[in-house]
Amino acid sequence: MRNVAIFSDVDGTIYPFPGKELPELNKLKVNEVVKKGVHFVISTGNGPYDKIKKLADELGGRYISFSNGAFLYDNHEKKVLHIEYIDLDEAKKIW
Repeated sequence: MRNVAIFSDVDGTIYPFPGKELPELNKLKVNEVVKKGVHFVISTGNGPYDKIKKLADELGGRYISFSNGAFLYDNHEKKVLHIEYIDLDEAKKIW
């Protein structure tokens, strides 16, 4: 079988806006596809917050893309896979 992945944002997508609970139907459907071997990847602009790691645990998601892809994390192994920094000189050009 080839690798298949579903990527989802968090707030307002898989998870209602802050302060709400994860809909049971969303959890059920994601767990169904994960059991079939599909990778469920949370992809968010947020930083590496524990709340999102716990959400990935709840949904069976192994990988998380934080900070719009600049920080990649393996949630099963609890380790950083990749971090991409903006060079300070480049950042100064836009500020």
